[in-house]
Amino acid sequence: TLWFYVPYSNPAIAAKLSIEDEANPTINYEMPVTLPAKAGILAVQLPADAPKLEVGKRYRWFFNVDCKSATANAGQNETIFVEGVIFRDRLDSTATAELTPTPSIQNVAIYAKNGFWYDALTTLAALRKQQPQTPELQTAWEELLSGMVLSAKSKQTFKVDELVTQPFAN
Repeated sequence: TLWFYVPYSNPAIAAKLSIEDEANPTINYEMPVTLPAKAGILAVQLPADAPKLEVGKRYRWFFNVDCKSATANAGQNETIFVEGVIFRDRLDSTATAELTPTPSIQNVAIYAKNGFWYDALTTLAALRKQQPQTPELQTAWEELLSGMVLSAKSKQTFKVDELVTQPFAN
């Protein structure tokens, strides 16, 4: 599951997620993404039939939003995108043995401590959806977002206090 903040609230705008092998930059997988009816934090889960990401490999992902599909100026290139890298790895056996069978704050801490940010975000988001009014989960969400490794450029524009209050988009 990959996570994106989407400030757009128009399902008519075309969007897609692409994933490519970093060593062999050809598209491994591409899927359309329906933007939510309201702005918020969007989870994009790869379907079961998508090619599996191999352990020990780096992949680049691209999330494209084609804004021109919602405008009358068809001649303009209005595609915006974000990109990132994901490295598929496995938790060591000690950390795996500490995981609980159901989502828990303990699992979030184990994933974060070991640098499994996507898993930590996904687990904590599941907990927050189940218990949206729990202050401890809100605090954990803030701490997790603040603790993620960000580039120097991102640190200048990434405002955790604004992002943590965004709703999950359905």
